[in-house]
Amino acid sequence: MDSSELEDFQNEIKQKIYETAEENGLLDDGDEPLYDGLSDASEYCNSDLKILWILKEAYDNNYNGGWSITEELFREYPYDTKIKNQTHQKMAYVSYGILNKCNYEDIDYISDDPSVGEVLHEIAYINLNKMPAGTSTDNNSLWEKYDNWRDILWEQIDAYSPDVIIFGNTFEYFKDDFFCDEEPDWDYDYTGEIDTAARAHVCKWNDTLLIDTNHPQWTECQGDWANAIIHACRDYCDY
Repeated sequence: MDSSELEDFQNEIKQKIYETAEENGLLDDGDEPLYDGLSDASEYCNSDLKILWILKEAYDNNYNGGWSITEELFREYPYDTKIKNQTHQKMAYVSYGILNKCNYEDIDYISDDPSVGEVLHEIAYINLNKMPAGTSTDNNSLWEKYDNWRDILWEQIDAYSPDVIIFGNTFEYFKDDFFCDEEPDWDYDYTGEIDTAARAHVCKWNDTLLIDTNHPQWTECQGDWANAIIHACRDYCDY
C-alpha cells in the first residue's frame, strides 16, 4: 500500500476495531478501544526499513480508551521531547539505532536530540489487546485476547507489510499462525553476557525478519537488549 492507501486503511481498521470490541461484549463497562497503527503513513512508507512493534496491551490512566496511541500520543514527539512513557522511549532508541545503524551507547538522549524521538513517526506499533488495561498484564489472559483480536491483528500485519517485526514478549501468541504449528528455524540467537533475558531470537517468515525479545519495559541490561535487536536487523536486513 502507498501512504494514501494506508491512511484510508487506518480509518477503516479503527472502525473494525470498534465493531470487534462491540461484538465481543468489550464495551459493556463503557470502555472503548485504544487504537494503534501508524503515526504518519508517509514517513512509514519512506522509511529505509519498515519496522512494526507488537506489544501486549496499553495502560490508560482513566481506563476509558477511545483514542489513538499513535495518532494522538506519538505525534506529540518531538514537541514533548521527554517522552514520559518509558516503553515508547525505549522503542524510539532501538528504532533509531536500527534505522541509523548505530549502537545504543552512541545514541543521544531524546531530550538532547529530538530527532531520536521523531523516529516514532516512521514506525508501526500495535498492541495484541486493543482495550485499555492496567499497569501489569496477566499473560494467561492474553491467549483469549489474541483470539478476540486475531483477524484485526493479521489485517494490520498484512497492510503494514513490515520488513521487521519486533515482538515484546508477544511472539508466542502469534507463532503457530506464522508457522502452522511448526517450530520456527532460528537463524540468530543472541543472549546478553550479563543476563540471558537480554535476548533476541531471530527467524525469517517469507521476507520478514521476526525478532522475539523482551518487552521494552524490561529495564535490566537495557544496552544489551537494545543492541541485540539493532545488530540482528543490521546483520539480516538489506537497507
